[in-house]
Amino acid sequence: MEKGDVKKASSLMTTTVFICFLLFFAVGYLTVPFQGVNYTEQRNYAKRPELSAKAVLDGSYSKDFESYLKDHILMRSELVTLRSELGNIFGRPFSSLVFRGKDGQLFLRPTLDEPAMLMTAEMYRSFAEKQNVPVDMILCPDAGAVLTDKLPWAAVIEDEDRIAAKFTEALGSRINLFNAKQTITELRDSGMKVFFKTDQHWTAECARNVLDRYFEQSGQETPEITYNEKQTAPFFGNLYSGAPSFFDEMETVKYLENPDGVYHLKELDTGTESDSVFDTMWNLGVRNRYNIFIGGHFDNTHITSNANGGKLLLMGDSYLMPLVPLLADRFSEIRIIDLRQFAEKGKSLSQLLGDFEPDRVLIVNTVYQISNGAVSLIG
Repeated sequence: MEKGDVKKASSLMTTTVFICFLLFFAVGYLTVPFQGVNYTEQRNYAKRPELSAKAVLDGSYSKDFESYLKDHILMRSELVTLRSELGNIFGRPFSSLVFRGKDGQLFLRPTLDEPAMLMTAEMYRSFAEKQNVPVDMILCPDAGAVLTDKLPWAAVIEDEDRIAAKFTEALGSRINLFNAKQTITELRDSGMKVFFKTDQHWTAECARNVLDRYFEQSGQETPEITYNEKQTAPFFGNLYSGAPSFFDEMETVKYLENPDGVYHLKELDTGTESDSVFDTMWNLGVRNRYNIFIGGHFDNTHITSNANGGKLLLMGDSYLMPLVPLLADRFSEIRIIDLRQFAEKGKSLSQLLGDFEPDRVLIVNTVYQISNGAVSLIG
């Protein structure tokens, strides 16, 4: 075969492959129905935009239609997962925040901003010194600090023990600190699933055992309650979209419901009210089932119950969510504040609390949160 013929054949083959590629995805656009939910990327697919003169003239139609086409490429989820799998093989992670360990365990990549961490400790110390009630803190390790046998061999992560030690020293003695790492490690050794595989949070069973140990250490009574055990529909957690795999299995959230509990929740910023500490709407669709606990709404929430306890001010990050139903069976009134976001409301903590005077304060934070200063000012 002449050199020119080889070049023509190669060009023809390239063109044919390209045309087949276009036809494959064109047929996909025409034949595959709108899926609605993208479970791999943990979001809803973009909807086909409505065609109108206004949308065409202001450019929104072309922008929205482009998003629609990107979302509805045939086999999009499989292609996204394949990209993630290849990244794992060649050491090019799909996300800078999530990495995959052994047995499909996903980890949130920790960061350390030491000045921000020390400032957080100082804010907590200053806040506690102004209180005339007990101020407690549950400090939760991240999965990477406990599930060390699941870490990939080349993983380099921050030393959470060192971070916790520095934070504890800066925190001072006014706050009663309960470091949950030893308890969670013991629970892991007993065979309990302490962290989700596809989500960064601890399981509700782990959270309950930590809460019981905290109550025991702090000398608080634990009421005898017979709970009904329930579980959600299967789901992939928050970390899954950062490192999806063809071999991951969906998980469920197991939670405890008090059949005799009477509750009233009110989100003070929106006025939304509910008579349950569980939001079952989060058991539908693509939503993260972890948010079944109070619907994930803990920015500024007030809860009353038929418990015999006093008033609790509960502050922290999303690790506090599975504790809320259990705490509502111990305290008759709870005020919940998300320490990461409330400063955006333009108010100090005292302004937000108003005339709410707690009998006890409980702060729940992960080492991940305090290590990068993801806590608002609480003046």
